[in-house]
Order: sequence, then C-alpha cells, then structure tokens
Amino acid sequence: MDTFRDIVVIGGSEGCLVPLRKVLSGLPANFPAAILIVVHTGPSSPRLLASIFNSWSALPVEYGGDGMAIETGRVYTPSPAREAYGNR
Repeated sequence: MDTFRDIVVIGGSEGCLVPLRKVLSGLPANFPAAILIVVHTGPSSPRLLASIFNSWSALPVEYGGDGMAIETGRVYTPSPAREAYGNR
C-alpha cells in the first residue's frame, strides 16, 4: 500500500525572508499539511530561524531531525547545526 503525505517544501536564500513572512503569516492554524523550510544562510548566521518563523506563524515551528516523524499542521526547519552553509 502506498503512503501519501501532505507536505509543502520551501527553499530559499537569506533574501527570501520577506516572502516567507507573507506565506507563514497567511496560513491558518488548521493548515492540513506539514511545511518544510530550508533557507541558505551564511556561516555567521545567528541560528534563529525557528524563532523567527514561529513569530510569524499560527502553526508551531520546530527544528527537524533525522528519524523525526513529520506531522501535518507544523513547520519544520533544519536544526541549527545544519543551517550554516557547508554543514551537512
């Protein structure tokens, strides 16, 4: 049996924060999909994306990790160790 998930994936550079704010602030608290956001940041980035996204969103925002279950109605961004350019 096939498994289907409702997932929205968004990627961008540091200049994408203004459009991301518009997108996240426009989503209802009962949005029926998970949202995965990856933003390319520089090595000097303060690692605050989850906090920033959380202030814009009615959905809970958290850092994702290996093996973590993805749930609808949540926003995920890479853990701070993975945000920096070149860290994998």
